[in-house]
Amino acid sequence: DSVLAYSPMKRRFDWDSAKVRSLKTADSVASLIVSNLNSLTPGELPSLRALSCFGIQAKMSVLALLKDGCPFGGVEPYLKSLIEGGVVEMKDSLVVFTHDLIQQGVYNNIPTEERRRLH
Repeated sequence: DSVLAYSPMKRRFDWDSAKVRSLKTADSVASLIVSNLNSLTPGELPSLRALSCFGIQAKMSVLALLKDGCPFGGVEPYLKSLIEGGVVEMKDSLVVFTHDLIQQGVYNNIPTEERRRLH
């Protein structure tokens, strides 16, 4: 059961206040958000990491180029679930992180060797 979850119906994040107060490891909103990333599927997390290397947003046409060069198939196969999870959203032809702290948290938690490979 997640402490923080995106509600598509409310179009915002919801949280359990009692669980949030009881957290000892969440020193900030970013660490709380990043801790929720552990629930992503094996394909979603690598695609999100690749996306985070572009910054807060990336053009869909650029992300489509990742499809052939990535073992996880790029971002597109996971886009729907990432949108439904409230991690990213579409704005015209851009894929945009719903919050800069999510993008920063994902990027900062990429292992060094993987980050080098992604760049």
